[in-house]
This record gives sequence, C-alpha cells and structure tokens, in this order.
Amino acid sequence: MINADVKLFTFNKTSLDVNTFVFPALSQPGRVYTSTNASYHVKLIWNLSWNISFYGNWDIRPPGNLPASDYGTTSGLSWTFGPSLRTTPTTIQTIQ
Repeated sequence: MINADVKLFTFNKTSLDVNTFVFPALSQPGRVYTSTNASYHVKLIWNLSWNISFYGNWDIRPPGNLPASDYGTTSGLSWTFGPSLRTTPTTIQTIQ
C-alpha cells in the first residue's frame, strides 16, 4: 500500500490538503484500487469554517458491470470546539 498525505499550504484562515491511497487487492493479483481526496478549508469567523472537497475512487478491474471510477465533490460547514489544532506552538525562552 502506498499513501501520500500532502498539506499543500496552510495559512491562518485557509488550507489545502491532498490525500491519496494506492493499494493492491490481495485476493486478485493485478487488481489495484486508488482513492484520492483534496480538501480546501476556509475559516469564516470565530470557530466556523467552510470546506469543499473533491474525491475520486478508481478500480482497475471492477466486479461485474460496475463502473471503474467514482468521483464527486462535497462541501460543508464545521464548528471547532476547544482550542484549535492548527495554532502555532508557543516557544518558551530561557534566561541565562
């Protein structure tokens, strides 16, 4: 299995993340699955954010008459409770 999780950019109010998986089917040699998700997040106000995502799934040899790919977009609103995980860590200075 190969996995790539890339944070293309992260700023105070926006971020773009891309995640891709490529993995072979253990029971069917030569069959490979691929899954990709790209998400763009925008902080609106306070702890409220908006996001839009593109997802795609591909199968080299799908079973029966099923399509070899599935893709689409999603969007949503999110609210963060508690301290944000995206904050910059504070630096402790020592006096010598």
